[in-house]
Amino acid sequence: MPTPKLNILILSTSPNSDATQKFKNAAIKRGHTPTVKHPADLYLFVSDSESGYDRVYDGSGETAERLKAKEIDAILPRIHSNVNYGVSIVRHFNQNLDIYSTQSASGIRAASNKWETHQKLSINGVKTPKTIFAANPKHIRFLIDKVGGLPAISKTIRGSLGLGVMILKDEEQTNCTLETLYKAQVETLLQTYIDGNAKDIRAIVCGDKVIAAMERSAAKGEFRANISRHGSGRKIELSKEDEQLCVNAAKAVNLEVCGVDLIKDPTGISYILEVNAAFGMNVQDVTGIDVAGLIIQHIEENYKRKSSPPAENNTSGATGNPLTITTKEPLRKRIMKTFNPTLKEIPPAKETALTRQQVYESFIAKNPATDLIMQASKLFGETHIPDADFRVEILKLEKLIVKKEQPGFTAKTRQDALDLMMQSDAPMYLKTKAVDKLPATWLTDAQYINEVLQQLNTRPWE
Repeated sequence: MPTPKLNILILSTSPNSDATQKFKNAAIKRGHTPTVKHPADLYLFVSDSESGYDRVYDGSGETAERLKAKEIDAILPRIHSNVNYGVSIVRHFNQNLDIYSTQSASGIRAASNKWETHQKLSINGVKTPKTIFAANPKHIRFLIDKVGGLPAISKTIRGSLGLGVMILKDEEQTNCTLETLYKAQVETLLQTYIDGNAKDIRAIVCGDKVIAAMERSAAKGEFRANISRHGSGRKIELSKEDEQLCVNAAKAVNLEVCGVDLIKDPTGISYILEVNAAFGMNVQDVTGIDVAGLIIQHIEENYKRKSSPPAENNTSGATGNPLTITTKEPLRKRIMKTFNPTLKEIPPAKETALTRQQVYESFIAKNPATDLIMQASKLFGETHIPDADFRVEILKLEKLIVKKEQPGFTAKTRQDALDLMMQSDAPMYLKTKAVDKLPATWLTDAQYINEVLQQLNTRPWE
């Protein structure tokens, strides 16, 4: 039976990245037609008809153009940033328009939040290190003891490529680091330190199997084994037990295609560290396995399945689902049969004002400080706020852009410099570096303070 020629929509927040291009080239190589779109360029439309007629429009050109569902066979999400909007895009294509997706919206959301990931892993009996999370911790010693004492691992709730992950070695460093993070309202979890000899494993799960795996080794002086942190990798074959552990982790988070990180303690016990929806594709270079091609092949074998499995729809937490989606007849088609609609084209209403998305993007285009971007993003995600009120709040933030002055920072101690960094609008990677270097004995106090203040005063991230 000949391989079907498919129209595959790659939804990527990094359209020009090496990873995205690998998927695009793999699709072309297998005879398909791939199209890459940035989720932020798309507009979602929900009609007032009980029978559907929902739409997606491409706003990247001079005029908004409709993306017709019948012309898209499958979507392949690569959502790194602006996850809330990206998740909405994936859900709309997958559930509202009945187009097959390699990843579910709920899975992408869960994988983007380390705490939610560990909750789902625990619910489904997948082994993870002891982990504790508190929004307003008052008992640091209690939290540390619950994960087995020092050394311990501190992780920001969101972050990838090893950013936001710190090792806490002694009480002074731990108290200073955690106090600073919590004061800056950076959501952080604490986790048992697993001595993996500066190594971990990245496995790529596709369906019910692991299609590639590599062992990653940290660079000298690092404890994070990410290749993006200058670590190295080598191809390995997983044991049947570890392969099943990775597959179970993917299913627990509701991801059909994902990267799974695991670590082995000195006794050989395996623990799942993370599940990644937008995993890096350096595993393809390290192992020599055509990971992108195998995932495209998976699409060929599954694109007719359309909507995600029932777990995607069941957001209440209940185990039953009275409107179970089946591979033979997706939920939306069953509803349409119930109403037996007269199929006709319903033109969308004309927009008389900027949409919520356009207001948000216009604000971002003004290059506001990071703290203002975070406030705007939070407002954007608060869907209960009416669009009119959202516009008013964004106007208030725009005034702050004009009023914000470049500060001239000074500090007397390392801790003063770190506090200033953590309370600033600097990006997380600079804050992480400042925390990492706080206990460094090879840096004098003056050198540390000068380095941090120079970054704050010159603002290289702008």
